[in-house]
Amino acid sequence: MVNLSLLPETYYNAYNTMDNVKSRTFVFNTVLRFERFIKKKFKDWILSDFLDTQKIFNDIDNLKLTQQIHFLGVIKRFIVYKNKTDSVIFGKYKKRINELYDILNNNNNKNKKTDRDKQNFISYNELRDKFIKHIPCIEKQKYTKFRNYLITGFYVLQSPVRLCNLQNLIYIKPDTKLLKNIENKTKNYITKINNSWNIEYNNYKTMKHLGYLNFEIKDSNLIKLLDMYVQNFNIPVNQQFFYNNLDFKEKPLCGVTIGTAIRKIIKIITGVSDVSLNVLRHSCITEFYSQNRSIEEKKKLALEMGQLYKINMADYYIKLD
Repeated sequence: MVNLSLLPETYYNAYNTMDNVKSRTFVFNTVLRFERFIKKKFKDWILSDFLDTQKIFNDIDNLKLTQQIHFLGVIKRFIVYKNKTDSVIFGKYKKRINELYDILNNNNNKNKKTDRDKQNFISYNELRDKFIKHIPCIEKQKYTKFRNYLITGFYVLQSPVRLCNLQNLIYIKPDTKLLKNIENKTKNYITKINNSWNIEYNNYKTMKHLGYLNFEIKDSNLIKLLDMYVQNFNIPVNQQFFYNNLDFKEKPLCGVTIGTAIRKIIKIITGVSDVSLNVLRHSCITEFYSQNRSIEEKKKLALEMGQLYKINMADYYIKLD
C-alpha cells in the first residue's frame, strides 16, 4: 500500500479538497514518476526548478501525450500549492496543458493512431495466439514471472479490463460462498464455485455507472493458469490473490506493477517493447469493430471491459445477415 502521507495535505488539496483515495493515489504515483524523471525528490523542489518552461517542455517532448499532461499537471499543482497562481509560469503551464489536451482530443476525434501508437500497436488476436502457444513455457516459471504471465492472461485471454480491477483482488475459499452475497463491496473477489472460476468487480473506475460486475471465467487457457497458480504456489484463501513476493505479505500490487508486468510479458512473447494496457484495449476494440457487430455484442464487450455502451441511431440502421 502506498504511503500517501509522504505528500503534504495542502498539495493534494491544492485545487479543492481531495478525499477520494484513488485520486490521491494517482497524484502520488504521478509525483513519484516525475521525481524519477527529474531526479529530485518532492521535498527538495523549489519554484525556480520550473522557471525554464521551454526546457521542461523540450525534456518531456518525447513522452506520450498523456504522460506530458500528467507531468505538467504535477508542476501546475505544485505552483498552486506554493500560492503562486498569479505568476507568469503558472499561465505558461496552464496554456501548454490545454494545448496538449487539444492535440490529444483531436487525435481521438479522428480515431488516428499517434506516431507512438503506430510504433507499439499490436494485433490483439495475434497476441492472444502467441500467448497461448507460450503457455508450456509459463508452467515452468517461478512465482513472480508466473504471476506476471497470469496477470497478462487476464488481459489477453479475455476482454481487457483496467489495471485497477486486479488491485484489491481477494481470493475467497472455493465452494464457500457466492461472490454476489459478500457484503463488503469495497474489494474485488475471485473464487471457484462448482469447478468454475468466478470474479466480481466492485472497486473499479466506472463502478458508479455500471454497478457490481460478476463474471464466470470461461477461457480454458486462463482457467488452466488459475488452477496452476493456486495449486503450485499454495495461495492462501480469504486474502489477497496477487502478491509482490512469495511471502504472502498483505501488500496490494500497485497499478504501476501491474502495468509493468503486462509490458514485460508482451515484450517476451512478441518482441514489441512498450505495449501498454491502453494500447491493448484500443487494439481489442479496433479488431472487434473491424467486423459487423450486433448491438448486443457491442454492449457485451463494453460491459466486459468496464465501459458503458451508448446506443446511437446509426446502430439501429445496421442490419446483419
